[in-house]
Amino acid sequence: MQLEQDYFRLLGVAPQFDLDSSVLKQNARKLQREYHPDRYASHTPQEQRLAAQVSAQINSALATLLDPVRRANYLLQRQGIEINAQTHTERDTDFLMQQMALRETLEEARMNADVDALDALAEQVQGAYAAAQEEFKDSMQVHNVAAEPVDEKTAAQLDDQVKAGLISQISKMRFYQKLLEELQAASAVMGA
Repeated sequence: MQLEQDYFRLLGVAPQFDLDSSVLKQNARKLQREYHPDRYASHTPQEQRLAAQVSAQINSALATLLDPVRRANYLLQRQGIEINAQTHTERDTDFLMQQMALRETLEEARMNADVDALDALAEQVQGAYAAAQEEFKDSMQVHNVAAEPVDEKTAAQLDDQVKAGLISQISKMRFYQKLLEELQAASAVMGA
């Protein structure tokens, strides 16, 4: 038993943006059964600690690879591209205007307790979220961003404009993901 640092390798899937969540979950369940800390209760303390670490890493890998935004971030991190969501400023003015319009629509639907408007907005945002994910996946392929981890020299050679575009796409995905969560929360409150 040893710790595997690469989440894709750990869960036995190809390092790419497009993943089958059922395969991820199935592989994770198999590993969790194999490395569950309870199975190591009669082993040495060192083996028990390692089993707990492997189990935690499996959970972390699954959570990262199931979430499109976290998976995209992880893919870029493997390329030596670090993204700080707290300090990243989106510069796409059209997208910023779209954000404002979507938020205004959400607030209006909340104020009017309009469940139909919330549902329509959720459908629109879900479509935009799916499109942003496709755009990210296509950009990775078009710009031949490697799926395998690279060294610092290779990462530095990746065009700054390509990096900025990929980071911007993740920023858009993050926005849509958070807005969907807000819409679900608002729907739950109105449905209660």
